[in-house]
Amino acid sequence: MNTSSFEHTVRVQFNALMMIVIKCTVKNRNRQFARRSKKEILFCELSDRKTFESGTVDNYSCDYTSFEVLNFTIQISNEKLAVALHKL
Repeated sequence: MNTSSFEHTVRVQFNALMMIVIKCTVKNRNRQFARRSKKEILFCELSDRKTFESGTVDNYSCDYTSFEVLNFTIQISNEKLAVALHKL
């Protein structure tokens, strides 16, 4: 058996092994996608009502205007009301 024949045999075996690995990887990925599609739903597929039911509304201090009244801090979220009270 000469060197070129040996190299050819190794290349053929390596290609066969790589094909097996690629086929198994694709099979596993397809199984994983099928399993996920049964249990998971994309956000774009959810209706707006369900999205709002499961979500929460965050309140941040930058959304409010704060006033000190009799040692109490009052936060007002309405911007027009906050401007009117600031002028007073």
